Amino acid sequence: MFRQRNADITATSDEMGETVFHELTHAAHHNKVGNVWWDDFVKAEINQMTTGNSPYGFGNAGATSQIIALGESWAYHMGHFLSDRKYGLISSPTDNLQFIYNNNSPITNYSSHLNALEDFGPNRTAFLDRWIPQGLYLDLIDTRNEPGPVPVIDGVSNFNNQQLFNALDPDIRTMLQYRDRLIGENPNNQTVAVRNLFAQYNIQ
Repeated sequence: MFRQRNADITATSDEMGETVFHELTHAAHHNKVGNVWWDDFVKAEINQMTTGNSPYGFGNAGATSQIIALGESWAYHMGHFLSDRKYGLISSPTDNLQFIYNNNSPITNYSSHLNALEDFGPNRTAFLDRWIPQGLYLDLIDTRNEPGPVPVIDGVSNFNNQQLFNALDPDIRTMLQYRDRLIGENPNNQTVAVRNLFAQYNIQ
């Protein structure tokens, strides 16, 4: 599910595009994992809609939160990643986790969409959804560390989205299981650094 983050009556093309890419990512994920996994994912979000942080909750609901963290983090990553590919530095400002990101801010030559991912802070208490690690995947891909007040020092680079998607198998329902499958499918590919990166996202 996509949580509407703006109260605008109208939206820019890249805002709409990010929503479409996010939902198409969910569709591709559903196609891979099947109906049983997806039914549990949807029921998990429905279960959390009365928590006061709808529709994801606060990350403290055990298996319910685990499957939400996995499904939503991947969709947010791809939504922003593909919006950057299409719109680049002509993107409009992006509202993400109570912060407004712009092109070139806080990172020069990064679109607002990449800035939203790269500046994601899993340990920033102001982020209610910090337990959904949407910045993790870009950290596996890119070659830089974050500029934020509580930066993630990733030390990992050069994974690609296909490798990351390949590890989203039907039996993977938690971020920890995802980490282990990613390592298992890419043996000797920065294994120690990958474990350290996931640990910085409180996944260990």
